[in-house]
Parts: sequence; C-alpha cells; structure tokens
Amino acid sequence: MSVSWADNVPVETRIKAAFLYKFCSYIRWPSEVFANSDDPVIMLILGDDVLAAELEHIVTDRLTAGSSFSVFRSVDSVELTSVQLVYMAGVELSNKHALISQLALQPIVTVTEVVNQQGPGIINFIKVDNRMRFDVFQARAQKANLSMDSQLLTVARQVIRESP
Repeated sequence: MSVSWADNVPVETRIKAAFLYKFCSYIRWPSEVFANSDDPVIMLILGDDVLAAELEHIVTDRLTAGSSFSVFRSVDSVELTSVQLVYMAGVELSNKHALISQLALQPIVTVTEVVNQQGPGIINFIKVDNRMRFDVFQARAQKANLSMDSQLLTVARQVIRESP
C-alpha cells in the first residue's frame, strides 16, 4: 500500500491550495496581462513550501480559461510584474504591507492570512469554527483592475466594500 502525497499534507494546507487554484477560475485579469492566450497563470507562494508543493501537485495538467499554471516560491525566482497571484504565509505583517503596497495598483491578486484582524490582501484566509474561509476586499480588487465573478463573492465569508 503506497502513501499518497496528499496523505502527508495537513488538511488545512490542502484546502488553502485548492482555494488558490479555484480563485483563478473566478477572477478576470485585464487582457494585457496575458500577451498570448495560452500564457500560464503565474502564482507566487511565499512562506509556505508545503502549500507551494501541494499547489504544484493540484495544478499539474490543469487549465483555467485555456491557461496552464506555473508556481514559484521566491520573489527572486520570478519577475513580480509577471505574476497574477501572490500568497503570503508566515511573512511578517509589516513585510506583507510593504509588498502589497508595491503591488496594489498592479493586476495581481494578493492573498494573505492574518488572524484576528483584516489582512492587507485582496483576499484574506481566516479560520472560523475550525473551517478555512476567506474574506474578499472588493474595492482593493477594483483598484488593481481585477474583476471577480459573483460566484466567488457568494462563497466568501464576507465581502468588504471599503472605499478605494
């Protein structure tokens, strides 16, 4: 009997990786983000190598809107302006704010996880009653020229419509 990759990955990590993958199906980037229709969706995962590996496992041979996926684990390994989604785990809050400030007007989905307060990202993971949920900051997405499908907003724990 063989042990699968998923058997060694915490459930919470698998859920976050699945969310990150699925988010891409419900987000529309400006057309100029992808030079070619088959350019990959580039995801940068900071501070969680296990989640990055799980995400790589999930996206293998999968497409969203005709695009494959590429997963990177370091800011040094990819040009930030070519990234479509950045997830920041275990990164100091001040560092998250600095990176998000740098990316705020770029069409990049920023995903954070900040406990007991609103995260600085467009999407923030939050654990509620032992279940992984997420909040969406719609004005931040609009400021970054991103549109989110109503299906994503419907399953969010809450949609915060702060003024831009």
